[in-house]
Amino acid sequence: VRGDVLVPFQDIKWKVELLERMQAVNVLIRRVVRFLWDARKLRSQMDAPGKDFSKAAHTLHELELLLQETGLDKVDILRAEVLWIRDVSAKVRRQSEEDLRSGVRQGNHIGLSVALQVFFNLQCLWPQLKKLLAELLEEVRQAPLPAGAGFHQALEVNLQVLVGQTQRVHALDEIIQAKADPVTHKSFQSVLEASNVNSLTSHFWAEAVGVFKAKFAKVCQDRAFRAKAVSDCPKVLQNLVTAVEKLGRGKVMKAVEREMFFQS
Repeated sequence: VRGDVLVPFQDIKWKVELLERMQAVNVLIRRVVRFLWDARKLRSQMDAPGKDFSKAAHTLHELELLLQETGLDKVDILRAEVLWIRDVSAKVRRQSEEDLRSGVRQGNHIGLSVALQVFFNLQCLWPQLKKLLAELLEEVRQAPLPAGAGFHQALEVNLQVLVGQTQRVHALDEIIQAKADPVTHKSFQSVLEASNVNSLTSHFWAEAVGVFKAKFAKVCQDRAFRAKAVSDCPKVLQNLVTAVEKLGRGKVMKAVEREMFFQS
């Protein structure tokens, strides 16, 4: 029985285990070859005279996925290459963040377009836009609005900041709505819609109005100022109307969004 059953079974078992190991080695070799090919491609893109960060970002995303799925970073012979790739990734992201930030402030459409393409290729477009909106929103939040003699002047400054930031976001929004990936033909707007954001401008405006409402409510908690605010209501309202009309004339926002501001 041992010779007829167990010996053939052990032989087949050993061959199956050997086949599994061969298959695992084959998969590992193919992944290493793919990794080295993409790493070589990334080096050529980064060493080119005119660096195209958008193409490099596409290659980086493939390499990052490969490392995440396979654990090739644990292979000793690849460790130096993995460290270089991570350094390049940090450099590309850092530079693109700066290009996005400066592009919004300076109205540099070319810089904005490239930075947006980089983050689209890295598949982190919406997180980066959220980070940018948070920075713009923080400037709205940090503009002082004190109760007292300097209220009206501070209110004008707050409205200028609010209008200026909204106009910047609107210009960025227009670029996003017009852009599509040249390879997949997927629109950038569809990435936002996947996160339930139909309009970057509307999203920012809702957040900014909430911030402004909280600041205004805090000022009105001062009893002495509250009485003065009632008497100055026409002037305050006129300032609000003037600010919102600037956005209306530039078609930055719809009437319903302007109405939301007054209601708040």
